[in-house]
Amino acid sequence: QTEKIIKRESEDHKTRDIYHQKPKAMRFSLSVLSVACLPWLASAGQNHEETLPLLNRDVKTFGAEPGTYAGCLEGEDFFLGYTVRKRRGCSFGVLAEYLTAELPQDCPHDGTKELILLLGEGDEDVARAAAVAMCTNGWRAYLDDNEYPWDQVSGYGPIWDKEYYDGNTHWNEEHQTELDKLIQDEPANHFRREAPHIREIFEAEAQGQAFGYPSMDNFENCQLQSIMCCWVSDRQANDNNGNCATPYDENCLDADPGDNTDLCAVDMARSTSSSAHVDGGFSWFNDNSEGPVHCHGLAWGAHELDTYNRYKANNLFFVSMYDHLYQRGYVRNVPGAPMCGCVEKMPIVSRSDCTQVDDDETWVFVWNAGTKKKCLHV
Repeated sequence: QTEKIIKRESEDHKTRDIYHQKPKAMRFSLSVLSVACLPWLASAGQNHEETLPLLNRDVKTFGAEPGTYAGCLEGEDFFLGYTVRKRRGCSFGVLAEYLTAELPQDCPHDGTKELILLLGEGDEDVARAAAVAMCTNGWRAYLDDNEYPWDQVSGYGPIWDKEYYDGNTHWNEEHQTELDKLIQDEPANHFRREAPHIREIFEAEAQGQAFGYPSMDNFENCQLQSIMCCWVSDRQANDNNGNCATPYDENCLDADPGDNTDLCAVDMARSTSSSAHVDGGFSWFNDNSEGPVHCHGLAWGAHELDTYNRYKANNLFFVSMYDHLYQRGYVRNVPGAPMCGCVEKMPIVSRSDCTQVDDDETWVFVWNAGTKKKCLHV
């Protein structure tokens, strides 16, 4: 769906300056940073998503020793490192695929069978449950040590962040102007100059660390596993997006973003009361009476290990603060709705652009033959 939306953008946009460049995918590259080890699973009937214990990093506290294995690699220590892209991440299937290439030539079976023997003592259900638990807890161990806190993104704190995502704060309310400028031949309120840390975070932490998910009602319990932002104003000139232009105090005072959607209605009961500041209400927009509106979002899978799920906070930063604010200058919310929020809390629109995550991840599977402990590095 993302690819289809991207391909039809030039057809759906209503003005030439809406979108002069193809939407960027948010890219990530993670290195080997943390470890989790898997205790022996005694029963194939365990529900690995609910009853498997969080992996303990102290191998001395693990459970009973497993029985006799018949794996080709069981008698030696080894590690299996692999780098994956395109949302493949860590799973039983991916581990088995890369393990196949490491097996001795005289091994009578492939990596799938080897993994069943190593992780499940011959029981495929146990092995698959073990792989999911190992991948999940390896990821959690990575987050314990390396997650980038969301409250460091804007630098203003959670209350300010909430106001920003509702369409308020000076980031949304200012526009480029010749008034009160401090540098000759440079306009005041030039966002790229006043908030250079947004680009610095994009080029560093956003592409190398998983971000913590923001804690605010705008993004709580997204039932459709998707977030959308809708902007109605443009604060920044000379970026080939929107119609803010020189002279600033004539053309940026009430400038419009590139129009990429039709705003149909706003159901204020869907918006959180802290965003709309009313308990309910409804606004209809007929015959393009709403004016230019630009909407852009992101979506993710339900499973904790889904790549888009694990990096949804990075993608939110990219869409809302870097790509549309820093790069294009898009600001302000549709009245009666937050500027960004879960899709079901946002205005009713005809369409939205979407950004996906392009990932490069390195995972390392470690087997200790002496203790028969399985570890996963991320």
